Amino acid sequence: MSGNIFLEAVELSVSEPSQWVTIPIRRTGDLSQPVTVTWGLTGDTATQGQDYTGYQGTVVIAAGADRANVQVPIINDTLPEATEVFTLSLINVDSGTLLAPRTTRVNILDDENPVPPPAEPPLSSDYNVTEVPVAQGLDQPIRFAFSPVDPSLLYVAEKGGVLKVVDVDTGTTVSTFFDINGRVNMFGDRGLLDVEFHPDFANNPYVYVFYVVDPAGVAGRPDGANDGWDGGGNRYSHVSRFTADAATNYTTAVAGSEVILVGGAGQSLADISGNGALDYTDPVYVNAVASDRMTWRGGDIVDGIRQDYLKMDARSHAGGSLAFGPDGKLYISTGDGTSFDITDPRSFDVQNINSLSGKILRVDPLTGDGLADNPFATAGMDLDTNAAKVYQLGLRNPFSLSFANDGRTVVTETGWFSWEEINTGGPGTNFGWPYYEGGDQGVMLRTPGYRDTPEAQAYYNAPHAGMSAPTPALRGFSHANGDPGFQVQAITGGAVAYDGNRYAASFQNDYFFSDFPQGEIYTVDLLDPRQVKYLYTTPTGFGMAHFAQGPDGYVYYADLIRGEIGRLLITEKTAAAWVVGGDATGTAGTYTLTDAAFEEGRVMSEGRVDLRQDFSFAFEIFLGADDVGADGIAFLLHNAPAGTAAAGWGGGGFGLGGIATGFGIEFDTYQNPDAFLGDIAADHTNFYATDFSFATPAVALPNLEDNAWHGVLVT
Repeated sequence: MSGNIFLEAVELSVSEPSQWVTIPIRRTGDLSQPVTVTWGLTGDTATQGQDYTGYQGTVVIAAGADRANVQVPIINDTLPEATEVFTLSLINVDSGTLLAPRTTRVNILDDENPVPPPAEPPLSSDYNVTEVPVAQGLDQPIRFAFSPVDPSLLYVAEKGGVLKVVDVDTGTTVSTFFDINGRVNMFGDRGLLDVEFHPDFANNPYVYVFYVVDPAGVAGRPDGANDGWDGGGNRYSHVSRFTADAATNYTTAVAGSEVILVGGAGQSLADISGNGALDYTDPVYVNAVASDRMTWRGGDIVDGIRQDYLKMDARSHAGGSLAFGPDGKLYISTGDGTSFDITDPRSFDVQNINSLSGKILRVDPLTGDGLADNPFATAGMDLDTNAAKVYQLGLRNPFSLSFANDGRTVVTETGWFSWEEINTGGPGTNFGWPYYEGGDQGVMLRTPGYRDTPEAQAYYNAPHAGMSAPTPALRGFSHANGDPGFQVQAITGGAVAYDGNRYAASFQNDYFFSDFPQGEIYTVDLLDPRQVKYLYTTPTGFGMAHFAQGPDGYVYYADLIRGEIGRLLITEKTAAAWVVGGDATGTAGTYTLTDAAFEEGRVMSEGRVDLRQDFSFAFEIFLGADDVGADGIAFLLHNAPAGTAAAGWGGGGFGLGGIATGFGIEFDTYQNPDAFLGDIAADHTNFYATDFSFATPAVALPNLEDNAWHGVLVT
């Protein structure tokens, strides 16, 4: 391995007379070895040979170097044109790990018709967001699920094939539920991709997982070979269930309990086109036969497509998300399993209901069979056939799958070169890939690359024969800075249609998602998709792999890069209102609590402090030049019935007394500080001692989980 390789920018602009555009490739981590990077170009509105030159090539990042550049020639014509776009994508690396972003949009700005692109909307948040880690030191945690038996336990799927049980209260690992690393291929976007529990866990103690398979035949193959361990060659996926062991409080799997529910036709390298040694991401294999069309297997063929086979004929696009619907059935997202770089004719099977590729499947969670009430099941159909399992179709790489509170599926669709989507729908919904990608607010755009194929033209002329018409995205997010709205380059989502009480009411029905390569976190209202909130940008600049709402009402995240699970604390940015009482005076954040002897002044927050969350206060105090006697200041939290009208003792006493159901910290001065601390200056402008005091009269503190508290300063 030699580092992590990715594109430095997701979008570049170049003027037409510039002759070249330089596209930088970055590397982090291990720089010890040279790395050869294969890249490719695809036209969107720009045309190869007319607007730019090139199709595919390689560049070497030298040993010790952290970057290399690709230079693409730009053709300067004399036509007045709108801005034209092509994309560069990273196809492969011969060592190291290929990370996101993997595509860069290049805008060719016409010199005969110069049009400056509109500014990108500012990333300005109305919220304070705090990440609170609950488990750290994990190895690429990609998804998680809360235990149905103990809400403090979290089952974390690590991408490499280990399912860990962690305690969110202590952050410790309780157990390893299973370790199937030897059967999981984790190359690129592949791996152990999701975990779910049977909704009737008491009677069906099953844990469900989705993973890309390294068959037994990879053993003994050369390291780094496509057909070796974690190789980049073609593979297939399994959806399995494991039985949780009651003897360990369900924190380990019963040995030998795995049952493959979907994808069981994949059993060995021999079941894969090229026996796992070929990588169909590469355009050289564009006309090769797909793994799910190997007809020699005989009786399990329908419409030329193998039954119960989850194709992975590329380095990405497994899909790989699981969700139980309100009906108690298991839903599975599957990617197209084809090249992310080229116009791949194998992607046309996404529109074929006899293929499992590019679908949302709905199956019986005990048997893996399809269901008689699925939209493409017909009377008398064998429910183990592919068509009986299909619930929705027309998807490219549906990385995240969940449900809105009204029962609709919610799917994040990782886009090609132009758009990212959040899709939603009911049974039979067709989301349009590969013939449509993107557009927003009801607009559907024909996909560059695919739109000119004979298959696409036939579809546009006589679409959706026997199926529903293609459905626009709930929201589409363009890759291009010049397009309206927020820009998203590679979307990841989760399992949140928020219905808790930890955040403001405006978060109800919000779906949480992120722009993974840019670290931007957003929500969209599933009932009013016009409402999109930008929340914050993560410290690492990479987004979250997964979000889920916990039993406590907080939204939790999986951070693949930092190796942690955490919860989000979210509050609205509102100006605090302060109530001045007693002898205090002042406004606008500067207050005089007392200015004479035997006085008591207070400044109290009108807002409530939620002690279930982390919080902080910052303030500065000046006691004056001649502060002597029993004076001082106190910081107090209370929940007294009088609220902001609550008052402590004044005069000869000290301000903490007299407020029930509170606690505080007092900073008290001494009449003779020199006797206590030695040589101290005569003007007592500092606090000389501190005492921790509970408010009087003494009372039992209430349950902090159920109360918000006021803060008060008293002297």
